[in-house]
Amino acid sequence: YYRPPNSQRELEEHMCQKIVDSCRSNKVVVVGDFNFPNIDWENHSVKGLDGVQFLKSVQESFLKQYVEAPTRERATLDLVLGNWEGQVNEVCVEEPFGTSDHSLIRFKIVMDGDRAGPQVKLGQGQI
Repeated sequence: YYRPPNSQRELEEHMCQKIVDSCRSNKVVVVGDFNFPNIDWENHSVKGLDGVQFLKSVQESFLKQYVEAPTRERATLDLVLGNWEGQVNEVCVEEPFGTSDHSLIRFKIVMDGDRAGPQVKLGQGQI
């Protein structure tokens, strides 16, 4: 997903509904630049209104947020979320990719029957 900064509330609501619907009966990994600098992922709280709906959707969907370091300046804007224990591991925030102002996130997704998981690299403009 990509959520532009200062997006309209309708976009956030639509994105949140898609995430909730996807998580209902599936093992899901959601990755993207969500641009919610006001969310404190360590304390599961939001400063202000921007991001309240998103955090609520993440919690209702039992998604775990795996990125534990800032990905742009002091904010954790780029996220890796999963709804199944152990499906994401070896998450690493690295130097920015190319000319991007966002850090690269490296992680592994563990699929059913696969203990090692494929390695995924994300940078600006890559999915």
